[in-house]
Amino acid sequence: MRQFIESVRTLSERGQIDLLISPMFHPLLPLTPPDVISDMMVRSKNYFAYLFPNTKVAGVFPPELAVNEQVVELIGKFGPILIDQGSVDKKFQDKHKCHFKGINLLINNREVTELIRSYPKELSAKRFVDHFKKTVGEICVSANDAEIFGHHYRERINFLIDLFSKESFNFMTFSEANEKLGKGIEVSEILTSSWQTSELNLKGQNPLPLWKDSKNGLQKKYYDLCDFVYNTVSSQPIPENDPGLTINSAWEHYYRGISSCHTYWLSNWPWWHPDLVQAGATELIKAVRTLPVGKEVKFAGEALYHDLLHNIWQYQWSGKVEERYAEYGKYLDELLKKTPDI
Repeated sequence: MRQFIESVRTLSERGQIDLLISPMFHPLLPLTPPDVISDMMVRSKNYFAYLFPNTKVAGVFPPELAVNEQVVELIGKFGPILIDQGSVDKKFQDKHKCHFKGINLLINNREVTELIRSYPKELSAKRFVDHFKKTVGEICVSANDAEIFGHHYRERINFLIDLFSKESFNFMTFSEANEKLGKGIEVSEILTSSWQTSELNLKGQNPLPLWKDSKNGLQKKYYDLCDFVYNTVSSQPIPENDPGLTINSAWEHYYRGISSCHTYWLSNWPWWHPDLVQAGATELIKAVRTLPVGKEVKFAGEALYHDLLHNIWQYQWSGKVEERYAEYGKYLDELLKKTPDI
């Protein structure tokens, strides 16, 4: 890890790469209390300064590119933001940059990003560039998790290397794009969206279905527990002296419990992992167990926690997991029919 950090530091100090920050613990920001977002962003910025003291933060990468207007205003204090095209009105989705209340926003091209991270075969850099020029044009902004290159798809590393080697295809850093794209268009609203939000989701007022689907009872129960824990921890007075770090520990457990990964694993679209969900829920209940609160509060917290776990494991053995896998398989087959051969 040290060697990796040192390599990144060298590249950033040379100006070869830009570094963006993201809130600590990877929460889904539109579903996170504002004070928690602000604290997580400050923590991230401070840790960034510790690791890369000679590098300026280039911007903000929201987890899952999930934002709404309030989130954009909160995290825009830390620099330009990368958002998905679903977060702006449809008539602006072919643009690369916009600004909202003076905050610069670079707009992710959904088609290109989905192609890179979801194409089910080995990607050809040459055919990708040809397709890019025909369908996208000369420029686009694309946001990808590092895990795509080598973790989920081992061959994507070679694809990326081939792209870097092509003289006809040039990369820009985030800050270069922010500068070269100028001021961009002005937008009057930001839609609650993520890089997985479809137009159908927006029309159905269900903008974050992989994390909080209006029809997913397990996700609702998880967020009921999140809300209970937040209200419990935030209602505790901050002592002048907290020698046992009781309040601090409670917040740490809560922060770990609201990672977006936990509710994503409850989506079962396609992935499902009850053990990881239980790990997140256990962090949440530890926050309540840590605090010096009355037994009624602890009983209420335990009831929510154990009800959630009971329902998760009932679902695990009900056969519904396999039904969702089959449903997703049919959806994927239809999607692949529309996917270009690259």
